[in-house]
Amino acid sequence: MDQTHYSPPPQDRESAMRFYIIQQGQSINNLNNTLRSSASARGFKSVLSVLMEIVLYLLFIGVIILIFAIPSEPFMFSHEIGGNSSLQAGIHAGEITQMIIALKISLFIISLPLLLCAIILRRNRRKGNLIARAHGETERMKMEFERVFHGLKL
Repeated sequence: MDQTHYSPPPQDRESAMRFYIIQQGQSINNLNNTLRSSASARGFKSVLSVLMEIVLYLLFIGVIILIFAIPSEPFMFSHEIGGNSSLQAGIHAGEITQMIIALKISLFIISLPLLLCAIILRRNRRKGNLIARAHGETERMKMEFERVFHGLKL
């Protein structure tokens, strides 16, 4: 609440009530202005967020599929290495297995930020929807307050 416009309430009952009602109206207006944003911009951001979230989930799933698609057994590579005797002499099956495991672990670690970003986008979109609903509610409160305020004889 903006404290720069605060003044102590009057002592008599009618003035105090008028002061309270005016302060409530200012609070509702401040809240409504704080939550306001363009509906079209909010819709565009929401659609863009959903698309980015889907792309990130698909990339994460793709990397996980790639991890399982990479063969874990060194004998899969022995056919390709078998033709080149210099490579065959320098690389042992255990080393190939360790390299494959390291590659799979690296790919998994690299894919985790994709999942994390997708989850963050989902949470932000949900918070944006909550803020949009809160703005709608404050707009309704503002209109109701103005209707009642104009009906009062203050």
